[in-house]
Amino acid sequence: MFLHTQPKKRGNKLYTYYSLARAFRIGKRSKIEIIYRFGALPPEKAEKIRIFLKYLESDPKNLIVTMFENIIFEKHWSYLDFAVLNHFWEKWELSSIFDDKNPRIKISTVNMAKILTFNRCLNPTSKLGVASRWYPTTSGGHILGISHEEINDDSVYRSLVRIESHKEDIEKHLFDKLSQNDPGSLKVVFYDLATSYFEGTHCLLAKPGIAKEDGFKPKKIILSLLVNEKGYPFSWQILEGDVTEVSTLKERIDYCRDKFGVTNITFVFDRGIVSEENLQYIDCNHYKYITALDKNQISEVKGIELERFKDFSDTNFEKQIKSKNEFKQYDELLYYQDLGVNSGKRYILGFNPRLFKEERENRQQKIERALQYLKETNIFLSQSKRNRKYSTVNSQIEDGLKKYKVAKYIDYTLKPIKIKEPGKSKEIDSFEIEHYVQEQEIKRDQLLDGLCVFISNHIEKENDKFIFTAEQIIAAYRDKNRIEDAFKHISSFIQFRPVYVFKEEHVNAHYTICVLSYLLNITITNILREQKEFQIKSASSAYFILGQCRAGRISITDSNRTGIKINPLSSMQTKLLKILGCSYLVSKDYLKQIGLK
Repeated sequence: MFLHTQPKKRGNKLYTYYSLARAFRIGKRSKIEIIYRFGALPPEKAEKIRIFLKYLESDPKNLIVTMFENIIFEKHWSYLDFAVLNHFWEKWELSSIFDDKNPRIKISTVNMAKILTFNRCLNPTSKLGVASRWYPTTSGGHILGISHEEINDDSVYRSLVRIESHKEDIEKHLFDKLSQNDPGSLKVVFYDLATSYFEGTHCLLAKPGIAKEDGFKPKKIILSLLVNEKGYPFSWQILEGDVTEVSTLKERIDYCRDKFGVTNITFVFDRGIVSEENLQYIDCNHYKYITALDKNQISEVKGIELERFKDFSDTNFEKQIKSKNEFKQYDELLYYQDLGVNSGKRYILGFNPRLFKEERENRQQKIERALQYLKETNIFLSQSKRNRKYSTVNSQIEDGLKKYKVAKYIDYTLKPIKIKEPGKSKEIDSFEIEHYVQEQEIKRDQLLDGLCVFISNHIEKENDKFIFTAEQIIAAYRDKNRIEDAFKHISSFIQFRPVYVFKEEHVNAHYTICVLSYLLNITITNILREQKEFQIKSASSAYFILGQCRAGRISITDSNRTGIKINPLSSMQTKLLKILGCSYLVSKDYLKQIGLK
């Protein structure tokens, strides 16, 4: 039986009449028998009749009649964010790497690796917090089949050693997957370094040093990372904090050759890693490289001819660069000139109009601030109430000029003076600063404003033209921001630092887990970025939306019935699942399989 509706129009109004009806067939024709006519009904009363009819036709085992106040919402867990990460973990086939044969291990290494990796993606916390605070709030118990009571601090730390023992297997697996799925994405790879630091207990890997963004740290380490052109990581390492950046490249090249057997590959790396020895080593191993020179190296390149930029000013630089026919426009931010090959190296000179303006303005501002500092210091010295030592004053001024980074542009002398206070016979020894702006030094550096030089060993030609064009070299170096983004992601969103574990194997495992987290995040991000019309573009935004879908335990106080359900999906969650290829995660069969239906 069902509630049959019959809309009828009377005048300008539409009325809906309801009947209790039964459907039946005569031969191949469907018929309806009206059992009882209700007439016009309010919508809420019609809905109650539909529910009652559904109740009559349903399996009694699935029906409960109770009062609203008897329904108890006992517990709830985040569901879709954890489930989606598990989907992509399996899509990368990461579980195949781990093989626990020790029967004494209660929680498999792969499941602990999943838990720690998903935590870095969703809610980075300490290793202790994973077991006690975070995992119990997730649906991991249903998806992985591991209750939160089984996880404790000891199991977390023991698993770190086992995870790290598979590190090289993970690298080889990722490289092989990338080679199979997208071999072209490994023709150009990006290498870079970042620094991190420790809090608390001593670690043998940590050494005193300067961290790029955090200043001096007594316990610094260095992180290295290799990613392909789409940002997917395939090799990483933690180095001792006192290792120089330049010295790390040879080891990574050897590792790629021996571990992955790569041959036709181009390494792209930052100018801080450039040395003549490194470039020769890459050549000797028959690899290619693309990098750039530091400012102080540019003037040494044959064919630069810096004097042609001497007439560039803040007002005419764009007109000047366009007037030089030897330059081609790459985009609005770069003009370039291919300088050709010199001593087996290819040089491409670039001019960035925006950088030119910024470097001119920044230098002038620094000089003005330094001059103001000297003026204020002179006033202070002229009003001194005690004797001043030459060495102390000179040291303070040197430090001040270094702080403003203009020591090379401003010279000075300290002229001794005597200060006599009114009404006192004793004179005080002090100094007056006489400064000189080094205009020639400023003009020399101004010739380099806005300039950069790309360097590569892609020197092969065909029909008298370079096979690897200048545009390709520039594009590859600009894509270096992929690895810079990776480090920013690992250090901020995944929160690699500061590091609180201190055993070497634990620190290495922590970095491996962070890289795996980044792998899942960049996978999701790349999929979302391909959807031009979809407003969600980052993994973090996706996790926030998906995390709103929760699984909850419901019980009835006047019955022994209890069950777990997920809340209805929003339209945005439905779209996200479809785009990510994860719609099956809310299907009845899958939910029943993991005990959520």
